Amino acid sequence: MTKCDWGLQLMQGVLICVMAPGAAGLLRWLKAGLQGRYRRLTAIWQPYRDLWKLFVKAAVRPETTSWVFAIAPPTLFIAYGWLAFLVPVFCEKALLSVDLFVVVYVLGLAHFVLALAGLDAGSPFGALGGYRTMFFHFITEVGFILVAAALTFQSNKPGLWASSDLGVLFSRHSASSWTMYLGNFSLVLLMGSLAILALFENGRLPMNNAHTHLELTMGSEAVFLEYGGRDLAILHWAEMIKMTFFIALLIQLFLPFPLTAVLVDEGTLRHALTIIDLGLKFFVVIAALVMWELHRPKLRLRSVIRPGLIAYALGLIAIVLLALTGGGAP
Repeated sequence: MTKCDWGLQLMQGVLICVMAPGAAGLLRWLKAGLQGRYRRLTAIWQPYRDLWKLFVKAAVRPETTSWVFAIAPPTLFIAYGWLAFLVPVFCEKALLSVDLFVVVYVLGLAHFVLALAGLDAGSPFGALGGYRTMFFHFITEVGFILVAAALTFQSNKPGLWASSDLGVLFSRHSASSWTMYLGNFSLVLLMGSLAILALFENGRLPMNNAHTHLELTMGSEAVFLEYGGRDLAILHWAEMIKMTFFIALLIQLFLPFPLTAVLVDEGTLRHALTIIDLGLKFFVVIAALVMWELHRPKLRLRSVIRPGLIAYALGLIAIVLLALTGGGAP
């Protein structure tokens, strides 16, 4: 990565927001191909077309709703759009640098507002989605706190202070290579824990299917059914940005080492190879997500706690290992 001024740092955040629907389209296209459903490569841009069709329509809201229902879409978009400016893409630093614990509670605020909107709609579907949204986030919030604590402990290396600031974590991990995993099994555990929590947060569990209107398999998507027009477009776009943020977060924390950029020391070619590296990593993570969704087992809603417990266990084991080995000390 290269040093950038605030203008380029702002641009990389905007790039994540703009490319988020494309990432969702790539996921759908890969899944369709692996399922034997032929779709042209241009289907990757279908989410952009869907968002445009919704944006040109006026927002539709039930007459019985209050201002709570109206502010939910912009609140979610601001909360999730803000996340896009926390992850460096082609610069060494992001535009904003905040504590990882702040990210956890901003996500909690977004879920809380969405749950209130579901209750404000007054329909059984909206209430069901609001209850499940808060239930899922309760599980993920505890796991995120454990991961944040473990990453803070991990950053406690000789001569460096422990920090849970995302900017500090990214800068320390960016200088690492694949050898960072040698003798440091706690990083593998943390990556697995964060991956499970990201599945929770983005509705990618077997009992939370965002592509159906079946009551038994819906979470936050049940609240979206109460919206229409540009409000619905804003909600869908915000969810796509959140998914892209978590993919970028996993890459920059646990896969920061370059793939092809090491072939060139500096210059424009190295910058281009850095962007290619990021594209390859995004493709690999999205392909892994597709394989998970195609082969995941079907679970009952009451079994949703099991993946959460696995994430908790991985985070706790990582903390114990770091404590036994003296934090991030080699």
